[in-house]
Amino acid sequence: MIPQRGRRGHALTAKISRLLLESQRRKLTGKQEAHVIAVACSPTPEGQARWTLRLLAAQVVELGFADTISRETVRQILKKTNSSLGRKSNGASPQ
Repeated sequence: MIPQRGRRGHALTAKISRLLLESQRRKLTGKQEAHVIAVACSPTPEGQARWTLRLLAAQVVELGFADTISRETVRQILKKTNSSLGRKSNGASPQ
């Protein structure tokens, strides 16, 4: 027999559900995501061989495309577009 939860159990479950939904909401608009991808496809900063997630996040904030952005958010955006920071050509423009 499955034990029944009291009101507190339901309130806790509801609270956890709300927190999970908040964490899953989109952090950036589609336009902001496009700017992140454009920065990733741009030439790397002087002295850098390639873009890192940390460099991309800092550049996006510096250019004013977002107030804040985490490396994980940048990673997820690039993963959705099949971009790779390590390849010479990521398919965004011919080389």
